[in-house]
Amino acid sequence: MSIKKAILYNGLCACMAFIGAILGLVVGEYTTSVKLWLLAITAGGFLYIALVDMLPTMKESTLEGDSTVRFILQNIGFMFGVFFMLLIAMYEENFANIF
Repeated sequence: MSIKKAILYNGLCACMAFIGAILGLVVGEYTTSVKLWLLAITAGGFLYIALVDMLPTMKESTLEGDSTVRFILQNIGFMFGVFFMLLIAMYEENFANIF
């Protein structure tokens, strides 16, 4: 793929992200039942993209060098991420008062 084509596709992707954000905000603002579904789909999409990209990379990197230490560090990092998401979900009402 040429550089011009890559820049064009990247720009189109960014424009679609803005359009999707605007549509999501409009739909979420005026309907309460759809808001929960939008949040669930968005969270699922982010998790899917992260895991599809992250897990193969983690698997390949454990094949090189000291795999035990790298495996432990990767899992500790993953568990910290899950823990912080859990904390945010449990105390989201307190964050609303701060901002």
